[in-house]
Amino acid sequence: MRLRAVALCFATAAALGAGPAAAQAATPVLWLRSELLNERVKPGTEAFVFTSVEGCGLRQSGAKVVSNGMATDHVSVPATTPENECPAGEKRAGGISGVGAKPATGDEMTLRMTSRTAIHLFVEPWCTYALPLAIAFPAALFTESEGTVGAPLDKAASFGSCAATRTVHLRLVVIEVFSGHPFSGEVVG
Repeated sequence: MRLRAVALCFATAAALGAGPAAAQAATPVLWLRSELLNERVKPGTEAFVFTSVEGCGLRQSGAKVVSNGMATDHVSVPATTPENECPAGEKRAGGISGVGAKPATGDEMTLRMTSRTAIHLFVEPWCTYALPLAIAFPAALFTESEGTVGAPLDKAASFGSCAATRTVHLRLVVIEVFSGHPFSGEVVG
């Protein structure tokens, strides 16, 4: 009887000890990989971020991979004024502060773009729309994705008759400086 009780205690302790470890092992992590070198990138790897807002490109240099091999990897973007590449007569204002990448299915990842202040879209005649401070993108194999988001009217910066919201098409690309290519993903777990 005493032997059974001791065995039951060991079995219970083993099950309790394995529970958190098994749960932790089941949490997938994402590794950002260099396409050129075909290896995992290290924190500090330099990148730049390109965001297209309704066809108007915003390029931000000086970005860096902050974390890699986590449940969410992060790329930080310094507070610099982005280079605008807009068609004649169009304008965008604002930039992003970072990109988070999480594992999705297979080796796909979902990207989440965050901004310090809202990116503004100026539309003729005098309508200004503010994008949300955080925008999630559909899953992709690379740090390149696109989608749409609803942008509310910034009434204080608008004049005349403007729609209350506008559907805005966005494209986000995080590019490794060394290779000139977007990062790929490797999901483990």
